[in-house]
Amino acid sequence: MKQKKFILLTLSLIVLFFASTFFASAAEFRFAKEGQNINVGEGERVENFYTVGNIVSIDGDVSNDLYTAGNVITIEGDVENNFAGAGRTVIIKGDVGNNAHIMGETVIIKGTVTEDLFIAGASVLIEKSAMIAGDLVIGAGKVDIEGSVLGDVYIGGNEVTLNGRIIGKTKLAVDTLKIGKNAEIVDDIKYTSSKKAQIHEDARVLAGLDFDKKALNASSKAPDTAGLLLFLLLLKIAACIVTGLVLVYFFNKKIKAVVTGGLKNVWGNIGVGFAVCLLTPVVMIILAVTVVGIQLAGLLLVLYIMLLALSSVIASIALGSFLIKVLKKKETFEVSWQEVVLGVMILKIVWFVPVIGWLLCATFSLLTMGSISKLAYKSIIKK
Repeated sequence: MKQKKFILLTLSLIVLFFASTFFASAAEFRFAKEGQNINVGEGERVENFYTVGNIVSIDGDVSNDLYTAGNVITIEGDVENNFAGAGRTVIIKGDVGNNAHIMGETVIIKGTVTEDLFIAGASVLIEKSAMIAGDLVIGAGKVDIEGSVLGDVYIGGNEVTLNGRIIGKTKLAVDTLKIGKNAEIVDDIKYTSSKKAQIHEDARVLAGLDFDKKALNASSKAPDTAGLLLFLLLLKIAACIVTGLVLVYFFNKKIKAVVTGGLKNVWGNIGVGFAVCLLTPVVMIILAVTVVGIQLAGLLLVLYIMLLALSSVIASIALGSFLIKVLKKKETFEVSWQEVVLGVMILKIVWFVPVIGWLLCATFSLLTMGSISKLAYKSIIKK
């Protein structure tokens, strides 16, 4: 599979997967405070579970879907349907009844994934005990497959080791390919690399081995670059979702006030946001030139950066709130996890659409910035 197709396939499926959470009927949420952990004990059963924490440990079983983000994520129990996780280290020891989508620096799979498995990371290990019943799609620096894959395998990475049983077709774009002594590759292998694969004498390659050196030499750094860009994009999406969920959980009333105020007076808030965005740098320059106002200019710069970052996140929530109000024909703008997930996914993806996507992102960012500025001004005046 070519790198472009790999990226488009992965992004499309992840977008559809996350967007489907918008229609979830019953869900349980647990968000840990800063530095705290989340634990679901053995014997405890949760349903449609959404959680964020430093160390997330799921020892019990999960009915329906599991969505989690954290520094270290360990799943000991079984997940009935889909799993999606983003963290520095993600370890899956239990079984997943449907698809799994994972982003992490280190990803280790020990259990069974009944459908397809999608991974973006730095180091990926599919252990001997693991079995992927569907397709396996990976974008990573180092990949080691010791377990079994019943479907097709698509990998873009630097160093890839195949040392398990693969039933379906295998398509790779790698720098180094190693086929170990325990490998049993039933169908064809097609790979692009700067050098031929290192194949152990005991390895069982039962079908064709198609080596394409020229394709990689034409753009030797393309797989690494594309893989890195994919990982950074997915990481940004995950970070925005987590940040949005935290804001909605801890500051629900204030976020709702910003969103409602922004959407009830769209053009007025866009005008205020545009003025703040344009005039603030001018004021900072004037203050800095006067020398006496350098410290004030520095403080204003910090506040300006915070406003831009906050507006970017809340803009996604505002878009999600607007869409859900229209789709569900609600009378008021709501702010919950549904608005966060839907808004972030749509706004981050449409950004890649020239002109229209950029205008949509700018519109919601400016109206959010205007709404925040007006609320902040009213708060200061009252004091």
